[in-house]
Amino acid sequence: MKTAFKSTILLCALAAASLAPAADNAPGMLAAGRVDDAINTLQGEIRSSPQDAKLQNLLCRAYFSLEDWDRGIAACEQAVSLDPNNATYHMWLGRIYGEKADASSFLSAAGLAKKVRNEFERAVQLSPDNAEARTDLAEFYLEAPGIVGGGRDKAEAQSQILARSAPARAHWVNARIAEKKKDPATAEREYRAAVDASHGSALAWFNLALFYRHTQRWDEMEQTITKATQAQIDHPEVLMESGEILIRSGRNYPA
Repeated sequence: MKTAFKSTILLCALAAASLAPAADNAPGMLAAGRVDDAINTLQGEIRSSPQDAKLQNLLCRAYFSLEDWDRGIAACEQAVSLDPNNATYHMWLGRIYGEKADASSFLSAAGLAKKVRNEFERAVQLSPDNAEARTDLAEFYLEAPGIVGGGRDKAEAQSQILARSAPARAHWVNARIAEKKKDPATAEREYRAAVDASHGSALAWFNLALFYRHTQRWDEMEQTITKATQAQIDHPEVLMESGEILIRSGRNYPA
């Protein structure tokens, strides 16, 4: 189930230190990439306030950024247990279950996939306007086999709902659906529509660059990465990941 979107979730847990404000609290440490410091701080705060669901969720997200799925799951499960009606906590639990599934055997992954679906569906049920959770759910439906609740038609239904309030995300889902259908022309059109709908956000440009990388359109990839790095930095990690995909592609950073 690991896809372009799921891989960026991991990077979204960390912001580039040079772009993040300094802070001596756990959220500030996470934003600055000081994950170990954040974990130490959160563990101390949790010892003082063991019933604080927000602290448990932050600890989960810190472990997520380190790809420490087991410790992260324990923290996320605790957050949900303490505040079962918080959609964001269910969303993060679904995300970390998904990453654990990617690293598991087939049988273990199947069981975890059902948990992923349950958490994303619960998040959307609790907060129908949560565009992040609905996008995650759409991606699950698109990637997962039918035996664990996946289905392209279900993803399309989520896209239609997203179109009402989060058109950029809807176009992103439509692009992913088109890629699954082996329809690159439609996929490119939808990725470009996401750029327009987001008013040229860096993340939307970056997703288009990933599409060009997957289709080996190297010159267009470089041009699009330039636009991503020059756009509104809604996600600071876009700069870091843009450099990484250029390196993996054997290309130089655009001048």
